[in-house]
Amino acid sequence: MGKKKFRLLALLLAGLLLAGGFVAFRVLWFDPNMNIGDGDWLAVADRAEFNEEACKVLWWPWGNHHDACILLARFGDSDSIPCMLNGMKWAESEAEPPARLPDCTHAHCREALEIVTGKKVGSSHADWEEWWAEQ
Repeated sequence: MGKKKFRLLALLLAGLLLAGGFVAFRVLWFDPNMNIGDGDWLAVADRAEFNEEACKVLWWPWGNHHDACILLARFGDSDSIPCMLNGMKWAESEAEPPARLPDCTHAHCREALEIVTGKKVGSSHADWEEWWAEQ
């Protein structure tokens, strides 16, 4: 393979990787965060969409965890428990602003877990993680 063809192939692969990364960022983080804060989307989305978008938000350490936990308290199910556990983990993080979440986020995640599970396990991520491992 000549140098020109190799460079062209390398540029093509780099472009595909960059495009794929952008699509993943958009689908897995940006759109879900925008959706759960968009009144128009909230008015037409169904329970499954609320769950899916809120869980996407909670898989990452940054994002609109506050609203995601509130949505899951109302529309969550047993499939969303791992997402809520992530939300508690991120809310207990000692991150500095702007990554720090609103103080009430942890309480919203705990409340969502209590509503979905019907249990009052404890107030920390470790308590709930231990309970979930036993289930």
